[in-house]
Amino acid sequence: MELNTLYKFAAICPVRVTPAHAENRTSGSLVVQPFVPVEMITSHPTATHFRLVQLLGVVPDVVYRPESQKFESADTFYDGLHEISFSDYIAMSATQPVTLTLETSLGNAPPPGPNVSVMQGLGIIFYEQIGNIHYPLSQGNGIQLVDIF
Repeated sequence: MELNTLYKFAAICPVRVTPAHAENRTSGSLVVQPFVPVEMITSHPTATHFRLVQLLGVVPDVVYRPESQKFESADTFYDGLHEISFSDYIAMSATQPVTLTLETSLGNAPPPGPNVSVMQGLGIIFYEQIGNIHYPLSQGNGIQLVDIF
């Protein structure tokens, strides 16, 4: 499921990904199959580098509470809980295959119950390197959901 309709991850970065997650649902991993950046990645013309980003986001179910006569979070502890991991900077001009695994954990959060879903996303952020600094570009970045558990 694409999360940016203007810049679809699958069109920008058509890599093959194998998602996995811990049985207790407190961590996830994404294995990105080997790819050659210069051949596969479509970016903004000024981009010199990119990073792949993994997102774990927790979404509790919504339930009706008769006492408040409202729909509310089934587990407020997990409202907004998320973690993000980044790959190293990868040169857009790289001609050698890149293989990487991203792993993200929800830290010390207890394992979610059955009324909570964990979403795992994979995105790409483009940068322009000037000197030794990588400046993020505001356009051309995409992200998609790859797993919900």
